Amino acid sequence: MRKKKNVACFGLGRDQYPFVKEMSKDFIIHGFDINRNCYAKKLVDYFYNTPYSKKDKILYLLKKKNISQILSFATEAPINLIGYLNTKLKIKGNKYSVTSKISNKLKYRKILKRFKLKQPPFYEKLNKDIIKKKIITKPKYGSGSENIFFVKNIESLSKHNYFEEFIENGEMFALDGFCIKRKFIPIALSKKNKYKDNVFIDK
Repeated sequence: MRKKKNVACFGLGRDQYPFVKEMSKDFIIHGFDINRNCYAKKLVDYFYNTPYSKKDKILYLLKKKNISQILSFATEAPINLIGYLNTKLKIKGNKYSVTSKISNKLKYRKILKRFKLKQPPFYEKLNKDIIKKKIITKPKYGSGSENIFFVKNIESLSKHNYFEEFIENGEMFALDGFCIKRKFIPIALSKKNKYKDNVFIDK
């Protein structure tokens, strides 16, 4: 019988449950989640209720476990941590030099702009002229179209956000997939629907 390899999995919520369940058939799972009562906790072999900000503590734990792969599904929350761990443990996968650029949305938008790729106009700061346009505010970090709102006044804005011109009367979509050896493999296309409390929600 083939010996199971040790893997680390970050995020054990409802969205991650199907992936973790499938993975549990073939791997010894060291699961991490900031929620002590997370939904997929029962599927993992070892559970750690360690905040993702404690990256050196997590690194110390994984060094002793002979981890072969570090994984995360349907969440961007641990992406920088995973890049850091991959780099330190010399595990195949996205390194911190990559994750630090794409996890910060503003930094990523600047990279797209440098390569002259089309995107809605965006701003680090607002002034009275810009705010005359229809503007949305987005957190620099995050996923799932959470905490995206229309800008009503400059005074109430967070320094952790950036800003983007709202595209009127347009349909927007998100394309998810895997990037393997510089080749993008699409797996899902989702439409962005508008709601009163949030600008866009995936469906």
